[in-house]
Amino acid sequence: VSTSLGDYSIELLDDVAPLTVQNFLNYVAKDDYNGTYLHRVVDNFVVQGGAYGFELFVGPVPIVTDPPVPNEFNVSNTRGTVAMAKLDGDPNSATSQWFVNLSDNSANLDNNNGGFTVVGNVLGEGMEILDAIDALPTIGLGINTPEAPYFTPVYNNPLDFVYINVEVVERF
Repeated sequence: VSTSLGDYSIELLDDVAPLTVQNFLNYVAKDDYNGTYLHRVVDNFVVQGGAYGFELFVGPVPIVTDPPVPNEFNVSNTRGTVAMAKLDGDPNSATSQWFVNLSDNSANLDNNNGGFTVVGNVLGEGMEILDAIDALPTIGLGINTPEAPYFTPVYNNPLDFVYINVEVVERF
């Protein structure tokens, strides 16, 4: 995952969440995550993306989503795990949005809405990048951008958001 602040790698857990990992990889293969921005960063909770790109003079442009994937909750939402976001009250509603847990969220996310399916783990020193993103100021610009981090001293426009690109570098 390449971000405006640096890169980090994710080990995907296709042995415990095969349908969800394939769903994630389908979006990666279509380049759907490339050029999207992190739209929700909640301090010491999650860094969330996978929903929107941005076009000047248009605004947020949602990713075209595939059908929802069935919930495959098997791994706790601890610090450094990557999980799929879903609609409240619908355990089988995960599509394109995903988040990285910035802390041990297992007490909440493992017991809420059927549990949140973990698809991977951040590797090596990748959490340093995510902690740096967490430390950035955020701005709320409506439902599509509730808490978007920006990396400039003062927010000017959506070009200041933290953007991402995701690609498969090596598959084991």
